[in-house]
Amino acid sequence: MKNGHDLILTKRFCASFSIFLIMLAEICFYKSGTMPIYTILITIGLIFTVLCAIMKDSLKQKHNYKFFFAWVILVYAMYFIYGFFIRKSGVFSWDSLLLRLMENISLYICLDYLTMSNNIKMLKKVLLYISIFSIAYLVINEGAVIIANSGRIGGGLSDNVNTVGYNMGILATFHSWFYLKTKDKRNLLFFMILMILGLLTGSKKVLLILIANVVMYLCFNKDKITKWLLIGAASVLAVVGLFSIPAFYNVMGKRVEKMVSTMFVEDYAKSEYSYSTDMRETMIKEGLELIPEHPVFGGGWGFFASRTTTGYGYSHNNYIELLCSFGFFGLLLYYSIIVRNIIYLVNNRKKKMNSNNHSIAILSGILILIIFLIDWSAVTFSAQCMWYVPIIVSTITTQKLLTNLEEEKGNRDES
Repeated sequence: MKNGHDLILTKRFCASFSIFLIMLAEICFYKSGTMPIYTILITIGLIFTVLCAIMKDSLKQKHNYKFFFAWVILVYAMYFIYGFFIRKSGVFSWDSLLLRLMENISLYICLDYLTMSNNIKMLKKVLLYISIFSIAYLVINEGAVIIANSGRIGGGLSDNVNTVGYNMGILATFHSWFYLKTKDKRNLLFFMILMILGLLTGSKKVLLILIANVVMYLCFNKDKITKWLLIGAASVLAVVGLFSIPAFYNVMGKRVEKMVSTMFVEDYAKSEYSYSTDMRETMIKEGLELIPEHPVFGGGWGFFASRTTTGYGYSHNNYIELLCSFGFFGLLLYYSIIVRNIIYLVNNRKKKMNSNNHSIAILSGILILIIFLIDWSAVTFSAQCMWYVPIIVSTITTQKLLTNLEEEKGNRDES
């Protein structure tokens, strides 16, 4: 019995350590100057995943690897086929994509183990450690920039500050869920810190993630009028702070103003022009014009980049990029796993759920919402594996919900 208990602890440690190393590498070291550290951490993380996978413990778990493994392998097979044989422009980084495939499978195995074996407390600790290290590393690298309010932060963690903002927002979302579920004030504290740092990156994606977190808050408190009033007051304060506090206005408020001006004010001479918003509008328009040329199977890897007049190597929109590259075939294949999760959630929405199952359903739904929102402003299918985390976790939590409901039904039938 003791050996069995030790094996469970060892497997739990391997899964936790792998998640910690892979996510930490993705958040803090995916940068040209720190790629050796990134590679080392990812390699060690993958080794611990293999150890976790080969260990056989005594826990009775209902894993559901088949659909995710089939989906992710088919999706990446599509990338490789198009990249090697139907490439229209750019360089096809097959080695980078292969590593991301292994990372995605690794994160799924480890996150699934901790979730299905009811080791949520361990997962919560891992999340805390990742957040502590990421915040400390960011502050050490860019504390002077933060204090001086001299521009957007995040360059010390990634060559793309928008990626840093997204990563901080995703971490904050998990803390938000844990706080709403357990009322642990540590999670609330980390949610606030990560959201503040995310906003200071100047990435408008953080605002989309913040909106999703507001929706999650309302889902947890939909029957409490005072909570609605509280969230309304907090939203007003957040908007006021965004445009009145210099630290936020200089890196985010101005960008929001420019975005709104570009989208809705016809006379740019009377408004501040937003280059990024205008370029995104142009790229979406050009993408929509290119899709009819190859609507079923797309024009090939980098098709948009080969024809756009903007000079960008991608469209900054996941839907447009998928349709241009792989057509409706690729779009349906990529989002098939999300559609599957939505169908499961909808089919079980009317079933009586306890508070635990209700919170799991909310997390899965919110992550799906984040996917749909973020994919309007970023090409996520070929990005780092952190951009796949919402897909991975929403799939695992949906399966966890189905497993719990089946077990409860079985217990009722037996009684």
